Amino acid sequence: MKRFIAALLSAVSVFTLSSAICVSAEDTAVTTPQIPENAVEFNGSFYKVFNDRLCWLDAELYCESLGGHLVTITSQEEQDFIESINWQRKWIGGYRHTGWDNTWYWITGEEWDYTNWGEGEPNNSSNVISNENKASVWPKLWNDLNLNSTEQNGFICEWDKYSVEHVYLGNTNDDEEINALDASNILAAYARKQTTGDYGLTDQQFYMYDVDKNNIVNATDASIVLKYYADIATNADNDHLWYFEVTVKE
Repeated sequence: MKRFIAALLSAVSVFTLSSAICVSAEDTAVTTPQIPENAVEFNGSFYKVFNDRLCWLDAELYCESLGGHLVTITSQEEQDFIESINWQRKWIGGYRHTGWDNTWYWITGEEWDYTNWGEGEPNNSSNVISNENKASVWPKLWNDLNLNSTEQNGFICEWDKYSVEHVYLGNTNDDEEINALDASNILAAYARKQTTGDYGLTDQQFYMYDVDKNNIVNATDASIVLKYYADIATNADNDHLWYFEVTVKE
């Protein structure tokens, strides 16, 4: 599994579903999946067809703002499913690098080992707009288009199967365990602060070391971690240690 969303202190970008010309260049804050109620499930993932005419980039950013991505069609079974819910020209999550080569990729990094191109596609035609480096379904066979093309009238978002896990503060070495070593690491950082004036931690590390969230790393944080470790060993209640949730793609 790959952790792909940190739900802590995340924000959702808001898009207006209207323009077909790409105007959004800022990064999209990834958030816990907000799957629409009318999304359709297939093999553990969810899909929804949107009829709003956006450019390819803004369509992808909108899907990301909901915790998803433009659909990636990686098998004949998934292609058949997409055909069962869509009857129009829609953006999908395939792209190639302009001016590099003719290698195509999925927006998610999945292997590009299944295709359903139409006859003669992809052809990078300049009949309408040149630089056709984004993929679309038309509505069954695939076609390559310029990212600003108005030849399609919507896009398809996909939300992968996911689970929510708890990540506990005090896990200083990211080994998925809370134990005496973590308390030792916290004390070592505290000692560095006393002798050098600096904890020697990155911002992310400081967040994990500052268990009681008072913006100070000290022996109190270490003692909280040790209590949690002792409670685990004795099967006692251990809900006193703070945690935050992350969404994990399965």
